[in-house]
Amino acid sequence: MSHSRQSSSFGAESLVDLAQSVLKHLSASVSKTEATTFDGTVYPLDAFSLDHRHDLFYFPPGETQLEVSLLSWAAYNGLNEVIYALIGISKQNEQLQDQLDDALFLAHFANHIETADLLMDFGANPGRKFRSNGLHGAVRRRQIPQIKLYIRDFGVPADVEDRDFATPVMYAMQLEHPYDLETISHLFSLGADPQVEFGDEGWNYAQYALAMGKKDLAEWLEVKWAEAEAKAKLTARSTPTSSRESSCTIGRD
Repeated sequence: MSHSRQSSSFGAESLVDLAQSVLKHLSASVSKTEATTFDGTVYPLDAFSLDHRHDLFYFPPGETQLEVSLLSWAAYNGLNEVIYALIGISKQNEQLQDQLDDALFLAHFANHIETADLLMDFGANPGRKFRSNGLHGAVRRRQIPQIKLYIRDFGVPADVEDRDFATPVMYAMQLEHPYDLETISHLFSLGADPQVEFGDEGWNYAQYALAMGKKDLAEWLEVKWAEAEAKAKLTARSTPTSSRESSCTIGRD
């Protein structure tokens, strides 16, 4: 009995060998990062420094260098098919959660909302503390539905901080007028604190806005600060009465 050897017009054997080689190379590289340059300011506080009088000085960098993984780069470019492949070979990658969270930020930063949704399906954390996260990215690109989703449905704190302790409001301040004010207003309505301060000097949002040359935004932020201050004082005045009432209970001998 003779056996015939069928030839394949598309070279199945060679293509499978190629795929195996590519997957092997990806598996060896999936946990690595590479320095990549992005245009403009990525982290809000990178745009600020102190002048000779120790006043806030706004000078946004023309580019920002980040260490990115293959997953982050695929997310930034909206390459969903590549993301599927990378996730498939990253199951044993100890840095997978970090890479998912970073990728979610960059997907939003590049306005790839479908890619962000895909990363969420794979377990990305939109509220990762001390890291630029999904909420920060959504705010930076004024993606209001995603902002509401992350805060209301996923319980992300409206004041969650990145690596530099910048809050979502600081990311919103990078937007053009009037989108900056509109987005910050949404954040305040969702629980963000208008009285957050930064650094040893205690700089507030209005001072940062003024340094950016955004006088109207600074004045509005000062009003929001005053409203929060008045509300806090009113709450403080009512607290002693509440405390006395709650203390009138039967205790142990």
